[in-house]
Amino acid sequence: MNILDSTPPTYNDPALSRLASQAMAEILGQDNVLSLSPVMGGEDFGLYGRTPEKIPLCMFWLGAVSPDKFKESREQKGKSLPSLHSSIYAPAPELTIKTGVKALTAIAVKLLNTKSYKLTD
Repeated sequence: MNILDSTPPTYNDPALSRLASQAMAEILGQDNVLSLSPVMGGEDFGLYGRTPEKIPLCMFWLGAVSPDKFKESREQKGKSLPSLHSSIYAPAPELTIKTGVKALTAIAVKLLNTKSYKLTD
């Protein structure tokens, strides 16, 4: 029997993750950046870190629902929001795109402005 490692774990580089979190908090506000526990879902993004170059990774989740829907789900314990692959997933497209562009731009600018960035702890 051959077991294929087709969706390896995604390991977020701690230093890069801190930088990304700080950059997003600066542009989006600390209350809009959450730190979550690791999950066991499969994601092929982890393959990028398994190249010979050992590229550090930082994968983050971008909220895609309206702030009102998010707040409502937090207040009603046990009421979860539809996931990305759900047939009832209903993102707020314009807000999501604008937030994603702001977040990624802030991370890139912070990373490029860091003169001696150490990618791993």
